[in-house]
This record gives sequence, C-alpha cells and structure tokens, in this order.
Amino acid sequence: MMFGLIMLVMTVLTVAALTRPLLRRDRTSATPDNRRDMAIYRAQLAEVDNDIARGLLTETQACDTRSEIQRRMLTAGAVQEAAPAIKPRARKVCATLIMIFLPLLAVFTYAMLGAPGLPGQPYAARLKNPRFLLATAAQRLSQKLQTTPTAAEYKHFADILYLLQDYADSANAYHKAIGLYGPHAGVEAAALWSKMAAMIVLANGGAVVPEAQEDFYQTLQRDNKEPSALFYMGLAEAQQGHFKRAVAIWKKLQSETPAGALWATMLKNRIAAAGKAGKFDPAMIRPAAPAKPPVHGRFSPLTAQGGEMPGWAKDPSARADMINAMVATLAAQMKNNPHDVPGWVRLIRSYRVLGEPDKAKEALAAALRLNPDNPELKALVAKQ
Repeated sequence: MMFGLIMLVMTVLTVAALTRPLLRRDRTSATPDNRRDMAIYRAQLAEVDNDIARGLLTETQACDTRSEIQRRMLTAGAVQEAAPAIKPRARKVCATLIMIFLPLLAVFTYAMLGAPGLPGQPYAARLKNPRFLLATAAQRLSQKLQTTPTAAEYKHFADILYLLQDYADSANAYHKAIGLYGPHAGVEAAALWSKMAAMIVLANGGAVVPEAQEDFYQTLQRDNKEPSALFYMGLAEAQQGHFKRAVAIWKKLQSETPAGALWATMLKNRIAAAGKAGKFDPAMIRPAAPAKPPVHGRFSPLTAQGGEMPGWAKDPSARADMINAMVATLAAQMKNNPHDVPGWVRLIRSYRVLGEPDKAKEALAAALRLNPDNPELKALVAKQ
C-alpha cells in the first residue's frame, strides 16, 4: 500500500513538471508593458519637435534622436507582433496526451519488468528468514576469505552455498578447501572430495559427469567405505546403462550400511529399479567395488550443461533422493561424531531448507543434549 502511494505521488509530480510549461500562459505576445512602452516612444517623438521649436536641438541632433526612438519602437513592435512558438490549442493537446499516456506507460512497464505480486520484505521479517541469514553469512565469509583463506573457512563457506542451492560455487569452495588441506590429508579430506563431487552432480541437474566420478573415486581412495561416494559411483554406472555394475556397487554399499540407516530403504529401491531396467535378478549380482574411471581431466562444475541429460538426471524424485541421501549421510556422521557442533548446525539448517522443521528440532535437541554449553546451539534455540 505504501509503495503504491509513493509511486502515485511520483507520477503526479512528474506529470505536473512536464505539463506546467505547456499550460502556462504565453508571454511572448502583446502585454500591457509593450503598449506602455509604445506610448512613451510616441510621446518622445512629439517632444523632439517641441525641442526643435524651442531651439534646444539642432536638426542633426533631432534626426539622430528620432532614429534611436524609432529603432526602439520597431523592437517593441516586433515583440508585440511575434507569434508564439506553439499555438495554445496544440499545447493543451500535448499536455492532455502526457497526462493520459505517461501514467499508462509507467504501469505497463512495471507490469512487464517489475514484480507486482511479490510480497513485501520488511527488514525485521527478513531477519527471521533462514535464507536471508544464510546469504548474509555467505557474503561476510566471502569477504573474510579474501584476506585470510583457511581450509576450515572454505569448508564452512561451501556448506552455506550448498544450503543456498548455489551448487557450482559450493563445488569450487570445496575444491579450494581441499587445496589448502594439502595432498596428505586423510578421512577429513575424503569427506570434502565427496561433498565437492556431490555439488558437481547437483550443479549438473543430477548427472554424474566424468569430473564428479573421478572425484568420488578420489574419495574412496582415502576412505573406501564413504557411503555417498559409493552411491554416486553406482549411479554413474546406472546413468550409462551399466545396471549390473551399478547393482554390484550398491550391494557393496548395502552390505556396509548400518541397521536403521536413513538411506537403506532408498538404496533397496534403487537396486530393484536397476534390476528391472536391466532385466535381471539383482540377487544374482555379487557386491563389488567401483572400478577406476577413465581420466578426463578437470572440467567446470557445469560440465553437462547444454547437453542432453540422462533419464535419471531428469527425474525430480532422483534428485530429491540424492539430496536426502546427503542429509542422511550427514546425520549418520553426527552419530559417530556427536561433538561436531558445525556438523550439527549444518544438519539442522539442511532440515530447515528441506522444509522438515520437526527433524530440525529433533536434531537441535539431540545436539544440545550432547553439547549443552555450546553458545552457537543456544543461539539457534533462541531464533526458533
């Protein structure tokens, strides 16, 4: 309402500024001042004859004086007889057109380029919006990384970008974190390789492109039981039509999956779907580790853009399964490392972004039970 009122006032002021010169009375035609000046000049001409009669002016002086007075009369007469640049009727027509069509043009332009249906976003309300808070945190952290880059900060930055669904930049941030850890980092670096590869997959709409496949293989070289890497290596084979290889990899993951894992049901369904697509019985396939993929070199995180994606990548449920699997993996990591407060915070925010507030509350309650004195967790409770 306030925005509409402001726009109305601005439009009225603009129209008034444009039409006022057109509606103003023309002052270039004859005025009382012109007529008064002409009367004075005529009186001065008559006075010249009187001055000659009294001997105050010679004929030569009188001639010069008459010439000057007549010159002034001609100038005044030219102003009096000058026609206006625009006729009064044309001025009124132009002013009317401006008053009608300028507001209509403004409304049409805003309807085409603006967002009239977008609800208001007061600053107080934005402070309670998780996405706004994440974007603010990402901006501050990006500025900090320009001066003091560290592996931990880049990892945190990548996690925030993932929650903002900026998958390509998140993959790049994970890559920088890996570079700062160095080549001899162990299990912690394996998790970063896995997350970077998962971001590349998400940035490509769910397609496990060669770069992602290579990064998942690098993950397994550092941690051969990393569940996300095993799942995506199997998915890469399935997207290429190698369903038996996919089932072999997924059965290996299934054999290493703890009881009650959140991704167990999804994995079982994937194995069944691959068997049906390949027209074979999955029970006949033995578990196997993924083979080393061909070396393709490094590409952009958006390698697959512009090309035809596999059917699996076009399936929204498949992409949802991938994201849920990543969150489930993070939840399992919290069980093994319950004092990893940044991990708990990522898990809580992930549940909120996925629209699962109940799970977010459960995760926050569990984190507080295990870390009762942590100020960051207490701050999350205060924001609920």
